[in-house]
Amino acid sequence: MKQIDLHLLVSREELLSARGRTHQRPQHEYERPQRELRTTTWEIARTFSLDDDRDFNDIPLRWAGVRGAMYADPSRWFHPPGTLVETWGELVPEPFNEHDDHALAIDLDGSRLGYASARYAYYAHARIAALNNTGARVLVPLQYRCDFERTTGLLIASGLVALPTFGELDKLLPSDEEYARLLDLLWDALEEPAREQIVRDGFHLTTETLPYLIALRHLAPQAGIPSVVRLSAVPRGVDRYLAEKRYERQKRETARIRQRNEKIVADFHDGWKQADIARRHGVSSGIVSRALKNAGVDTRAPRVNPEQRRIRSEIVSLLEGGKSRREISETLGVSHRAISAAADEAGIAIPSQAGVNDYSRAKMRERLEICRHALRLQAEGSSRAEIAQQLGVSKDTVKIHLADGRFFENPRGNPDRLDRARALRKVGATKSQLVSSADRRALRDANMLDLIGKPWR
Repeated sequence: MKQIDLHLLVSREELLSARGRTHQRPQHEYERPQRELRTTTWEIARTFSLDDDRDFNDIPLRWAGVRGAMYADPSRWFHPPGTLVETWGELVPEPFNEHDDHALAIDLDGSRLGYASARYAYYAHARIAALNNTGARVLVPLQYRCDFERTTGLLIASGLVALPTFGELDKLLPSDEEYARLLDLLWDALEEPAREQIVRDGFHLTTETLPYLIALRHLAPQAGIPSVVRLSAVPRGVDRYLAEKRYERQKRETARIRQRNEKIVADFHDGWKQADIARRHGVSSGIVSRALKNAGVDTRAPRVNPEQRRIRSEIVSLLEGGKSRREISETLGVSHRAISAAADEAGIAIPSQAGVNDYSRAKMRERLEICRHALRLQAEGSSRAEIAQQLGVSKDTVKIHLADGRFFENPRGNPDRLDRARALRKVGATKSQLVSSADRRALRDANMLDLIGKPWR
């Protein structure tokens, strides 16, 4: 380890003064957990060097200098000057640090030696705090030494610390599935007013709602809920859990509105007046008008007579029985257009094969294989540039292939794109009817998902 260069320090008095101005940690800022959690072993740490230039996400740890160690007082530790000591450092979040509320201190034997870099601390602070909240203090390999500096006549501390990468820290925390199981206990135990307040806050915790979870943290100690009201110490898994709750609520609300609007349209076709429909569903006349407009209902057109309703009912029954347009047309003597109108009104999707033939299916399979190949290359660690070189395309094209490949593998992972494909398939649109590039992509997505054969509608 190199000795600290103090050429920027003018005098002994300046260094002593700087040491006196460091953050004084309040007693309640860090309650030292009893259980030790070592992020690695010294045997593994010694296999890495300070100049290791591998990608941060590809390794379990990285050696880094302890920032601000010169401002620590080496008399706190009984180690001879000039001696390199291999020991354990403790990562300590300092949320009340007046210089940086994401500060992550490195303690040696219960006293602060220095800090991790601000960039590392910004991402690691909440993870370390979450581990602390589970009752564990986080220990990392630390190389420490102090040297006598002649200019100031003082002992100067320095250190190197083996900091775990963020992926390694995430392995120590519960997975999203485990968080869901743990937090379901807390969510179900919350009183209704507390849940309603969290919902009103957009499923985000605030200083007003966090205390409700703190009061119940004993039900799921592994979840890492902080013991004090510190939003920065709330594990990221809690945020993801609440985001999923928000998404589920939005889906339910969207489904409720869709069902209500379908009933509004059905009532209108049954001859109800718009004012009566509004009273029946407890909504304004404007909502009724928008529901009819969005459904493509011409409120000025003549209403469907009972005979037409009977025929449409038979069409719907045959569609639900798996009959094709041609078979229904021959059976009832109605046009394909009438069948499509009845299907739209009933919310039944009729797969359209317009524009899809053997040649286009072959091209679709070829594109699907290219997307899957790009995903495999990325999973093997190739960059976009390397994938582009292997495929003989541009990096922008690779970006499209990767996005398409992820969507085709897991359509529900991109709900907005999936909903657009569903909407295009529902109306039975063809390529010639589409104007925007987004709609044309949605039609391609629908055809591709049909080709793949997974349930998606």
